[in-house]
Amino acid sequence: MDLQSKLAGKFRLGWIVAGGLTLLTLVEYWVATAVTGNLPYILVIAILKAWLILKYFMHISQVWDEEGEH
Repeated sequence: MDLQSKLAGKFRLGWIVAGGLTLLTLVEYWVATAVTGNLPYILVIAILKAWLILKYFMHISQVWDEEGEH
């Protein structure tokens, strides 16, 4: 696989994750305004959003990756 197609795949994945975060935010807003007793649902959505951000935008899995040690 050449570098350009690898970068295109990562770019596409970034947009998919951003779209997922947008969708989760819209669901979170709806739950906050329309559902009574909404705290458990909002916490689950917030944890999902935090996981997506940590995994795909902050690359948290690379912290424990021994391959890139100095």
